[in-house]
Amino acid sequence: MKRPYLTLCTIILFSNSLFAQKNVIKINLFSPILKTFNIAYEGVISRKLGLQFRGHIGGGDEGEMIYGFIPELRYYPSDEKDAPEGFYAAPFLRYIGAGDGSGFFGGGFIIGIQPVFGKITLDAFIGINYLTDGSSGADILDISSGFLPRAGVAVGIAF
Repeated sequence: MKRPYLTLCTIILFSNSLFAQKNVIKINLFSPILKTFNIAYEGVISRKLGLQFRGHIGGGDEGEMIYGFIPELRYYPSDEKDAPEGFYAAPFLRYIGAGDGSGFFGGGFIIGIQPVFGKITLDAFIGINYLTDGSSGADILDISSGFLPRAGVAVGIAF
């Protein structure tokens, strides 16, 4: 169970050397509603591309720990603004797991906008994802397989 957290932390720590000059750490404002802690790190790969890693952890309805990871490749098409600012489109992969080993795999596509105000960012996105049951005991997660909406608003710090 500690391996996914260690992997995510390692990626975030070492990815700083892979990216150009701009990075953003964000917290999703919907997290308290969903009873999770949701944090993301976005690093700029090029003028129009950013790579974001999002992780979340929380408790399920029956007190089980639920966690997940979402890597996204963000494309910023604007000629006036450089990544990580402005409108973007992003395909993503997703894993949601529980402490008992059950989980869902999936992926999808979002669109969003991320204005930057000095060092503060506001990231609003909406899209769709498809989740598929990755194990026989995934009913503990209380999540349906199939197409589901994905939306969020996050605030962050650019550095």
